[in-house]
Amino acid sequence: MKTMKLKRPLTAMILLATAMVLQVSHAGESKQQEKNKSKDIKAWTKEKHQDEIKYEISFLAKKLLDMSGEETITVNQDPIRKPFLGICSEITPGGVQLTCVTPGHNAKAAGLQTGDMVVELNGVNLVSSKMDEIKEAYYHQLMKMKTGQTMLFKVYRGPEALEIPVTVGEINHPGYVMTIKRK
Repeated sequence: MKTMKLKRPLTAMILLATAMVLQVSHAGESKQQEKNKSKDIKAWTKEKHQDEIKYEISFLAKKLLDMSGEETITVNQDPIRKPFLGICSEITPGGVQLTCVTPGHNAKAAGLQTGDMVVELNGVNLVSSKMDEIKEAYYHQLMKMKTGQTMLFKVYRGPEALEIPVTVGEINHPGYVMTIKRK
């Protein structure tokens, strides 16, 4: 039996976001009929989503077995606990543009928005014609962050300059051991 240690949790491979919004309203339908239809749609969507996840897990498990050449492998993922802001970004000559700000995390709660252009982080300038300099300065600041620390983002939102303090949160995933066997 072979044991594999993954650098990323398997949950990252199961990012199948199924966004399905169906609203059906016909004249003359009762509220109860609409509620029942809504429940049926939600149940179908949940079942469909679960089937897709099972398929993806099966596909990835087969790939892992094929790559290992073994009949059985064990995947051992240590717990992940690290500082987290809830932002995605893209380095540009004008600074670091926020391409996503995740709802429910500290950056969103502090007031950062998708599209904000970060020009300074903790007093470090992020505007340069040299993209490598911006990237190095930005990621150096992110690598130093600690849970509970406040990071000061100077951003431009359109023509408006804002200073937004963000308290660093934490992402916490439990560890697991998963054994995969061929049938």
